[in-house]
Amino acid sequence: MMANKTLLRMKYARVICLFAERAGIPALQAMGFFYHSTEYKLMREGIGDLHCMTEDYIVEDLMLEWSGQGRYDPPKAKLAEGTTQQ
Repeated sequence: MMANKTLLRMKYARVICLFAERAGIPALQAMGFFYHSTEYKLMREGIGDLHCMTEDYIVEDLMLEWSGQGRYDPPKAKLAEGTTQQ
């Protein structure tokens, strides 16, 4: 299911602000990270209805990705064996 584009952009703004606050980074840096994150891609493409989740849930996922332990990241051992991340 695809969300209304305006509502989705408003959600992006709330997620970015909350992520910046929780990560203790400037909003501009948080925005750059968000727009290159797996969560943004999933929300933009409407996969798994991630856009229906709360901002807290999405920011929790972003914090995991920020720390390198994201839910959607391939296991580090696989990357070390020479496979590439898409």
